[in-house]
Amino acid sequence: MSISITRYVDIISGVGGGAAVAQRDFSGLVFTTDERVPTQTLVSFTSAAEVEQFFRGSMPPSPMIRLATDYFGYVSPLISSPERLLVARLVTGTASFAWVRGQPFTGTLASLKALSGPQLATQITAPDGDVNFTVDLTAANSLSDVAAAFQTAMRAAAGAPAWAATMNCTYDATSGRFSVTASATPPTSFRFTATGQLAAMMGLLDGVASAYLDVQTPVEAFNDLVSRTNNFGGFTFVQALSVADATEVAAANHALNVEFLFSNGFASLSDADAFYAAAKDLSGAWSQHSPPNGDVVFTYSIIPLAILAATDFEDPQSVVNYMFKDFSLPATIDSNADADRADAARLNYMGQTQTAGQLLKFTQRGVLMGSATAPVDANVYANEMWLKDACRARLMSLLLSTGRVPANDDGRAMVRTILQDAIDRALLNGTISPGKPLTVVQQVYIKQITRDPRAPAQVRTDGYWCDVEMRPYVTTDGRTEWKAVYVLVYSKDDAIRKIEGTHVLI
Repeated sequence: MSISITRYVDIISGVGGGAAVAQRDFSGLVFTTDERVPTQTLVSFTSAAEVEQFFRGSMPPSPMIRLATDYFGYVSPLISSPERLLVARLVTGTASFAWVRGQPFTGTLASLKALSGPQLATQITAPDGDVNFTVDLTAANSLSDVAAAFQTAMRAAAGAPAWAATMNCTYDATSGRFSVTASATPPTSFRFTATGQLAAMMGLLDGVASAYLDVQTPVEAFNDLVSRTNNFGGFTFVQALSVADATEVAAANHALNVEFLFSNGFASLSDADAFYAAAKDLSGAWSQHSPPNGDVVFTYSIIPLAILAATDFEDPQSVVNYMFKDFSLPATIDSNADADRADAARLNYMGQTQTAGQLLKFTQRGVLMGSATAPVDANVYANEMWLKDACRARLMSLLLSTGRVPANDDGRAMVRTILQDAIDRALLNGTISPGKPLTVVQQVYIKQITRDPRAPAQVRTDGYWCDVEMRPYVTTDGRTEWKAVYVLVYSKDDAIRKIEGTHVLI
C-alpha cells in the first residue's frame, strides 16, 4: 500500500479546442400540403427514388415526385448535385389529426396470422393516456381484414381513453403500408410501444408519426419551422402561393436578414408584376416564372434551391452565377417582349435563344427582390448566407472552447484570428473577389465606415478589410458587460451576364 501520488501532483487530461459548432446545411426545403408528410417534422431524402417511395400510395400522385426528379437531377458546371432534400408540412383546409404511418409491410398474411397469444398484444402510448388491446386475426382473409380487426380491437379496448373509440386503421395496397389515424383531438400525438410482435410486423412500431396541428398560413408554417431549425438553405412551396401569401412569407424572410433564400413560382406575368410591386424591397425573394404545361405542373421554383444545394463552399472557386444554368425543364419565355417584361419585374425564367440553328435554354437572370442596400444577385446573396454562417460557427466555437476571450488586445487578436479562417475560405471559394475595381463612391463609403484611409486600397487589392474592437454596453438590469464588435468589408463576387465586343477591321 502507498499514499496516492494525486495528493501531491494531480494531473487532469483532456482534449482542448474541441467544442466545434457545426455549420448549416444549405439543402433545399419544400413545404407541401400532402397529408403523407408528418407535421412539425422535417423529412429528409437523399434521392428522387426515396421521394417516390415515400409518396407512393392510393392518394393522387404527388408533385413532390417530379420536383425531386428536377432537384436531384441538376448537375452544376462543377459536376456536383444536391445531396439532400428536406420536406415539411403545410396544413391547409382542415386541421391535421394525429397519425402513425407504418413502414412498408414486408411480411405476409400468413405470418401475421401465425402470431398467437401475447404476440397479438398492442399498446398505444399518448399524452392523454394509453390504449392496450389484443387483436383477433382468426377471421382475417386479407391485409385489409387485418386492418379492420386491428381497428375493432383498438376501439373496444377496455379502460382506454374515450378517443380510442374513434381511431381508424387502414391498409394501402399501393404503398404497402398500414396506417392508424385519429379523427379527433385528443390524442394530440401517439406512438406504438413494444409489447407483442404484431405492431412491429405491421410496421407501426417504427412508423412515421404526426402530431395534431391546426390550419396554418404559409407564413405561420415558415415561422414555426424557423423557430425549431435553421438547418437549410433555400425554401419553396410545392403549391405556388398567391401574391398576398408570397409577400407575407417574403417579408418574414427579409426580417431575418440574409438567412434563407425564398423562391415562389408565378404562372402568369401579371402575378409576377403584382409581386414585384409588393415585394421589390424585400431581400432574399426569388420570383420564378412557373407555368403549367399540359397535365404536368412543372415546379420551376426548385431551380435556385438546387443550385444552392449543389454548391460546395469548401471547394476552390465553387461559387456560381445563378444565370446560364441548364435544367431539364422546358423554356417558358422565348420572345424579347416577354423577356423585357420579366426582367423589369425581376422575374426569373427558363429563357430560350438560338445560334446557328441550335436552341439554347438556361436560367435567367438570377436576381432577387431587395432594395439598393440588399444583395440582389442570387449568387452574392447565397455567398453571404454561407459566409455569415461560417463566421458565426467559428466565433461560437471560440467562445465554447476557450477559458475566456478577454476584453483587451489579446481578445481582439483571438477574434481576428478566428475570422481570418473564414475569410481565407471565402477567398478560396470565390465569395470574396480581390482585384475588382471600386467606384469613387464605394471608396468614399469604405473610408467612412472603416475610418481607415488605407481600407479602400486593401479592399481593392486583397478583397477585404477587417477589424475588431472591444466595447462596453449596459444590460437591461443595469450591469456593464463587454462585447467584441467586428466589421468585415469585402468585395462581393459580381458575375457578368453579358459580353460585348468590338471588331475593328483594318
